[in-house]
Amino acid sequence: MDTEKTNIRHNNKFALAGLILGICSFLFGGVEHTILGSMVIILPILTIVFSLLGFVNFKREDIITKSEISIGLIIGVIYTIIYLV
Repeated sequence: MDTEKTNIRHNNKFALAGLILGICSFLFGGVEHTILGSMVIILPILTIVFSLLGFVNFKREDIITKSEISIGLIIGVIYTIIYLV
């Protein structure tokens, strides 16, 4: 029974990738801006894309994946707005 929950939890790789990219945007935003310059907008957009792909593959009973998708989308949208302004 525990292995079924574990498989469901780690089944959505896009949601996990969106979460990791969002956290990287949050932690390393200044470094990214220094290295990439105006191309820094790529990482938040990738965060949004991966989170949306995770949302497409989302299963209703998986609450952890839902939180990963939500956090990834929120961070991606916030940083996209910050970089555009």
